[in-house]
Amino acid sequence: MSERASDRESSPGGAAGAGAPAPSAAPRVLVFTATYNERDNIEELVRRVRAVDAAFDLLIVDDDSPDGTGTVLDALVVREPRLTVIHRPRKLGLGSAHKLAMLHAIRAGYDTLVTMDADLSHSPEYLPKLLAELERHDFVIGSRYVGGARTDYTGYRLAVSRLANWSARALLGIRLHEFTNAYRAYRVAALRRVDISKIRAQGYSFFLESLFAISRSGLSCAEIPIHFQDRKAGQSKIPRLEILWGMKKLLKLVAVRAFRRGTHSQQSGRLDASCAACHSPYVIEQGGDVAPAKREQPASHDRRACDQQVIACLHCGALSLVP
Repeated sequence: MSERASDRESSPGGAAGAGAPAPSAAPRVLVFTATYNERDNIEELVRRVRAVDAAFDLLIVDDDSPDGTGTVLDALVVREPRLTVIHRPRKLGLGSAHKLAMLHAIRAGYDTLVTMDADLSHSPEYLPKLLAELERHDFVIGSRYVGGARTDYTGYRLAVSRLANWSARALLGIRLHEFTNAYRAYRVAALRRVDISKIRAQGYSFFLESLFAISRSGLSCAEIPIHFQDRKAGQSKIPRLEILWGMKKLLKLVAVRAFRRGTHSQQSGRLDASCAACHSPYVIEQGGDVAPAKREQPASHDRRACDQQVIACLHCGALSLVP
């Protein structure tokens, strides 16, 4: 792990290796966002989250933004004692950043995790409504398509987004109107029941696949209407091929629903280990398409020495083998 990441993780916002939190009547809330070239938006986002509730902790994961977002965050973390910043060495994707935030919230003992975009398309003023609805459910998503919601999308973008969410609702049998938005709130105690190692998507398809995993794990889900605004500054970073990847992911999930029984409610994906490359504690079992590796069986036929597990680091992206 880089020195910069290590310094930020020791901030009062709470690190993965921190001890048990001090007793408090109010739930501990962690607000998370991931950044890549969000220099012109991130300061305002932090200020508006802090204005909603100064007791919220913030976690920001930056993927080595070339526009200097990391430098802005380094200055912010000095002024904001409840802000934790993790600098990753390269662009590793939204999916792995969100999984890192989930591990951080679980290991640091938070009661609630809220995730949102860094481009100000998600208004922090909806945070109280998300948290109020979370008192009755395990998971709440800010929806652009439920009654009373609004979106600034127009034309082609609106048509594709509506079609994607309608298709997910129809094909996956989940009674929500929103599947692809990142504005979400989780009860961390319930999140522990989701095996995030089975969520394979690293890009924007992560949001569809993770909601499928949440539903399969038996968590109660709800949505609230929001006004989804166009980003205030900068450019959208959704790849043009993301539509095709999303369609492919949806078809895979439909097949899983049709042919595989069971749930995602195993906890084998979270490990008490660290990355061999950067020593980060943010590692998970590499599930899905990558099977555990096996060495050739030694002459002693000691099977305990044969089996190895592949773990993935959510901080640097390295894969490691552990017995």
